Amino acid sequence: MKKYLLSILLLATVILLSNCNKSKTDYYNESKIVNNFPDLSVYKTSGDYIDFLHIRVDSNDIVTMFPAYAANSTRIFIDKDGIAHQNFRFKLKSGYIVSNEGNVNLTYTDITIQEYFDYVEKNGEDIPASLFKQRIIDRDPFTEYYVLNGLDAEYKEFTLGEINELAENNKLETIFTKLK
Repeated sequence: MKKYLLSILLLATVILLSNCNKSKTDYYNESKIVNNFPDLSVYKTSGDYIDFLHIRVDSNDIVTMFPAYAANSTRIFIDKDGIAHQNFRFKLKSGYIVSNEGNVNLTYTDITIQEYFDYVEKNGEDIPASLFKQRIIDRDPFTEYYVLNGLDAEYKEFTLGEINELAENNKLETIFTKLK
């Protein structure tokens, strides 16, 4: 009986601890400030792509844009364990993503930031576009997409909490232009 009780307590402790452990990309600090230069987008996707690289593919199925992050890029940070993370997309509690790097015509790959860095470290920064094209997982990922272009509008700053509140109150369109 004592062994059975200890097993149940151990299992309960493991479940409790695993539920308390959030990944780094669950939600970002709501006080983080973002701005609309050069643009700021708020969107939802059909899958969880926050840790994956995106590319742009034109109507002729040619890759016209793919990431080129250097280790010293402000868009990427390396944590104390040497793991690479993106610093341009932020997941909100409302289920939306806020991004300083986006376009409604993006396609997602299954290549993670870490995999990208490992590849560059091993093979150099000259990555063939075909490598990205082979790894496409969603050509039409956005279910909703809003943008505030800094080149066409006055410069604005928001906290992630303010944007989350707009999203939760269905007021994104009061500031952002809905593209999808």
